[in-house]
Amino acid sequence: MPGYFAADGDAANSSADCGRKWRAHLSPDKPGRWTYHVSFVQGKHAALDPSATGKPLAPYDGKTGSFQIAATDNADALASNDKNDSSRYCLAKPGSVYLVYLPAGGAAEIDLSGMSETFTVEWFDPRHVGPLRAGSVPKVSGGGKVALGTPPRNPTGDWLAVITRKLR
Repeated sequence: MPGYFAADGDAANSSADCGRKWRAHLSPDKPGRWTYHVSFVQGKHAALDPSATGKPLAPYDGKTGSFQIAATDNADALASNDKNDSSRYCLAKPGSVYLVYLPAGGAAEIDLSGMSETFTVEWFDPRHVGPLRAGSVPKVSGGGKVALGTPPRNPTGDWLAVITRKLR
């Protein structure tokens, strides 16, 4: 999967045209253990032509690793999207983790009926990547529909709310 130059990592907001951030977005299509191998080279057409040779760039070239993708269920109805339209999406491993994607930002809620646990609410900005961030609501408790609040900034952009069961 090809990567891309991301300038300072926040170019949409900063208008940067230089920096040191490179990104690649992984999108596994099924649960399981996934492995990767990094090819990071410098040279003529290295970013455009997979057959182009280039000089390996340390320390990234040759790195390998793996990560686990857990099974999830379509749970759009839990995020008040009974119509399954494109207004919001929800994937869930009920009682453990919920991912609510808001393509146009805004406030959101989730139905945690039947749950008695406390959940943390954090936000991921898919446009700029980076760490999870706190929004207007840091935690919610199960028992019914609960407001997730709003993302930490740019509330009309697309955001992913990450709701995870708080471990005791």
